[in-house]
Amino acid sequence: MCIRDSPKDIIASCIGKAKDTGKLPVNDRDLVKSLIIMLCMNVGQLSYFYSELEKTPTVLMVTNKVHNIYFNYILNSFLDFWSKGTRKILFVEDSPYFVAKGAALHAQGAAQN
Repeated sequence: MCIRDSPKDIIASCIGKAKDTGKLPVNDRDLVKSLIIMLCMNVGQLSYFYSELEKTPTVLMVTNKVHNIYFNYILNSFLDFWSKGTRKILFVEDSPYFVAKGAALHAQGAAQN
């Protein structure tokens, strides 16, 4: 099921589990899942906003630490939700190389300025 088609109370309940663990018995797996969903929501929303700002229909995701199909699926679903299906996200497979290359290019550009 795509997040765009999910009832709004499902997403709200996931976030609620991460907010207040003192009142209800919540196991560690639910708490971690809620935090991952919150992180994906934030990254997906930022990806959408930057793609709007740059007027690009494709977002290229280069991550150094996160290589998880579940994370990628949720992130893709949130980007699809906010863009109403107009944006697409691509995940780079050899991302540590591209992260290092991007950092080197950024440092080189900063040194020239």
